[in-house]
Amino acid sequence: MLELDTVLIVDSSPVARSLLARLLRGYSREVVELCSTQAAKLALSHHPEVSLVVVDTRVDGDGMELLEYIARSVAERPPVIVLTSRPNLEEETRATLLGAIGYIAKPVSLRQILRALRGHERSFTPALPRLKSEAVAQVAVVDPQTKIEEIAWDVWDMSVSGALVSSHAPIPAGTRLQLRLRLGDETVPIEAEVVRAQEPSWGLVPGVGVVFHFDGDRQREALERFIESKEE
Repeated sequence: MLELDTVLIVDSSPVARSLLARLLRGYSREVVELCSTQAAKLALSHHPEVSLVVVDTRVDGDGMELLEYIARSVAERPPVIVLTSRPNLEEETRATLLGAIGYIAKPVSLRQILRALRGHERSFTPALPRLKSEAVAQVAVVDPQTKIEEIAWDVWDMSVSGALVSSHAPIPAGTRLQLRLRLGDETVPIEAEVVRAQEPSWGLVPGVGVVFHFDGDRQREALERFIESKEE
């Protein structure tokens, strides 16, 4: 039977928190109900034994911001399941790149939570995309001083919000990169931020997860066109 230590439930709704706590009490030693991301950050500093964080995207303080905080700032990162009443692909991709083990639409069931946890136990880092048979695009990293392309990477998985790219050198989370995405016959300059590093392991891409920061609509539209062409 699955046994967790401390579980943090982060949701603005007392009713939702109570229902989730009832679902998870039989699988954990302690369930802590919190109403904001600020309270969750404080709890993480006081509870190093946290086994799971369940956070709603619309919690006071922004659930995605809490996920990003855990990815960057918590040394022993607990698995995180993101809940939402308004699921969308872009947010799901961002949650995946930030390391969430599950992105679940409300109302949530115990079976969905346990499935995400058991999948996490069976894999080294299940939230990252699996290695595909071939790269979907290429990207060049640009030196901000010289403006010269220094490194060429393969893009193994991509959405309009971010990508998983190969990288043979460690790059810390939070690093800003100037990229040139080569999307077929089109090259798109774009700024990106590293949100997660992936160490080489069986079946997984050694590299980094990046989130894109757009300067305008042209970049997003170019990405959307390219992704649509790959899905046809």
